[in-house]
Amino acid sequence: MFVNLTIIIIMKEVFIIMNAIKSTYSDKLTLDISSDLLAISEEPTEDTFAFTSQADPFVPIPNPDLAYLVTTSKISLSNIVNQAVVNSITDGFQTITFSSPMRKLGTNQINNWGVPPFTEDPKPETLISGSSPLTMQWELSRPSKIFGFELMPNLFGTFTYQVEFYAKSALAGSITRTITVPGPPIGPASQGARLFAAITDGPGFDRVVITSLSGNTLGFLVAQIRYQGCVTLCNPIIKETVTKGTEIPVTCCVNIPGYEVIDVSNDISARIIDTCCEIHEDFICPQFGRIPGVKTADVKIFAELQIPVTIRANGCTPITVPFTCYECVVFPINNIFVSCEIRNCEVVTVKDVVGSNFRIAPTIPGEPHCCVEGIASISAIVSACVMANSIDVIKCP
Repeated sequence: MFVNLTIIIIMKEVFIIMNAIKSTYSDKLTLDISSDLLAISEEPTEDTFAFTSQADPFVPIPNPDLAYLVTTSKISLSNIVNQAVVNSITDGFQTITFSSPMRKLGTNQINNWGVPPFTEDPKPETLISGSSPLTMQWELSRPSKIFGFELMPNLFGTFTYQVEFYAKSALAGSITRTITVPGPPIGPASQGARLFAAITDGPGFDRVVITSLSGNTLGFLVAQIRYQGCVTLCNPIIKETVTKGTEIPVTCCVNIPGYEVIDVSNDISARIIDTCCEIHEDFICPQFGRIPGVKTADVKIFAELQIPVTIRANGCTPITVPFTCYECVVFPINNIFVSCEIRNCEVVTVKDVVGSNFRIAPTIPGEPHCCVEGIASISAIVSACVMANSIDVIKCP
């Protein structure tokens, strides 16, 4: 039995009624679903998903799949002390400001959050709203092409929530989900929190409004707040185009029972999932630190690498076959542009994905070779509008 402590203090006369309510968090350790139920991933029939679109396009994202995770940044809650009350959260780049305070909960205070693929993690760090507001507004300091978070009502039962996504004061679209949260330890592990996320090609989401359509659910809990800070700007001045590249270490593992890797090729290829150009307000010089008034543009390229390998099964009849090892990676290319003003930054083309020094990764003697490692390099053509009188920081290497 889990009861909101504030309600007990203020309304002792309704203690018997509150016994039957059972909120989804506790100030004590929880009696969560057993570990064997965590393997159940059946979509509950009570869960419904609907959306409306006021802009073209407004595309909802129903579950935190791989494409959503690798193309967004998560604002961590780990730097917030448990039970602390906050009015905003930030990762130093994006800041989310709440219309009413939220409180940080520890991972051991959550009941029935849910499991992948419907949630990112079954035991996330969470924030809980106050017990009475039916509506809350979040302001984003930087417009985001993708924005989303997982949400769960603070009561066991079936409830409906709506999230409206705004861009420059205009409603871009909304997502409405009916969520079922069973009391612990009953119910399948797949029931619990659900994702409210969307993507747009417009100017980017800068505000969301969260509303309970089922009345008072003693507030709600949120986790895994993610965004993609790629913003379309305007008023170009001078268009510049540059080509830059980067390289990253890569490890890729093949998990096929009975087979091991016996050879790997440097002739890798890549499927580009997404690209993002991020503008940072102050340039950070390695020698002199932050330089106010100078902006930089950084690029991220999200790709799925395809690495040719040869695998072999050593059974009664040895079998050797070609195979492709797949690995999702992020290529960062920093300081593409340095200027007083940078606008309309975008990746025009990605080219020249090259592998080098790929080899079979060391393993424990006697164990099969399942992984390969090496270096993957990539180059991109990036364009942006920059000021003609940009500051040239020649003292910085």
